[in-house]
Amino acid sequence: MASTGSRIADIETGTANTVKPWGLLTGSLIALFLSLGANAYLGMLLAQMRARYLRDIQSGIIKV
Repeated sequence: MASTGSRIADIETGTANTVKPWGLLTGSLIALFLSLGANAYLGMLLAQMRARYLRDIQSGIIKV
């Protein structure tokens, strides 16, 4: 009987001491979404610059 009780106690303390890496997962997800947002911003910036460049070429301000 004492043997079974000590096994249960060992199992309970063993599961209580395991630490799950939630901080690492949360940090990785934040970095992922920041990276996606930055890429979207840079894509919009590129589209605006390209449209402005093509407009200036067509109006004759920039000669190629």
